[in-house]
Amino acid sequence: VLSSSISLTFQANPAINVNPPAPTICTGSSVTLTAAGADTWSWSPESGLSANQTASVIANPAQTTTYTVTGTTNGCSSQQTVVVTVSSGTTATAQIQTPTATSSCQGNPILLQAVTGSGYTYQWRVNGNPIAGATNSSYSATLTGSYTVQVSAGCGSAISNA
Repeated sequence: VLSSSISLTFQANPAINVNPPAPTICTGSSVTLTAAGADTWSWSPESGLSANQTASVIANPAQTTTYTVTGTTNGCSSQQTVVVTVSSGTTATAQIQTPTATSSCQGNPILLQAVTGSGYTYQWRVNGNPIAGATNSSYSATLTGSYTVQVSAGCGSAISNA
């Protein structure tokens, strides 16, 4: 009777992760995608990528694209996908409704109201300078000055006339 012993070794497949895991960018913008967990890399499709054989790539797709990165260590491979969503954004317009009064006695604020829209964010300014914490669609002005509001929505941003 012949007998022999064979030792077998199984390598673990690499655990791949990509950051950011699901980025959204505006049309014409880019995002850096960084993969970790392996020694060598291959990205596909190559369209819209700065490189395809590195752990970190810059993605600038013209439309929403699903990228697959394959990571290899010790001859074993794993894949991870990441969807880069391209948003054309919402056009932001900035306008302040005309207040009922443009002057008041000290201590009596004047309420300023931005023309609002769904999904907008606001930043009020006086004499061109952002007002800390003034991020609502309305603002009670207490200082003499020229007021504007910056309205942002999606990928767009606009500043009102004073």
